[in-house]
Amino acid sequence: VLDFKDILNHLASLYQQSDLTYDVNFSLVRFLFEKHHAQFSFFKTQANALLDMGLMGLLEMFSKSVGYERYLKEAAKIKPLISPGGLG
Repeated sequence: VLDFKDILNHLASLYQQSDLTYDVNFSLVRFLFEKHHAQFSFFKTQANALLDMGLMGLLEMFSKSVGYERYLKEAAKIKPLISPGGLG
């Protein structure tokens, strides 16, 4: 696992070769953004953010526009994004 400085120093060689989001220190990311006058808006888990932004409504609309098999296939891709045992 690389730290943020290692990633910044070797970004060109790591790009598309390594998962740069595996171990992110969000306190440091927030500090760096605020240092450059970015405004903090919220901090949530990925699952909460996706659900709050209407993921389930989007999935429902999608289900009405495709067949059942396609819906199941695509819905299965969402589960790891919101599952506590996955990325959620």
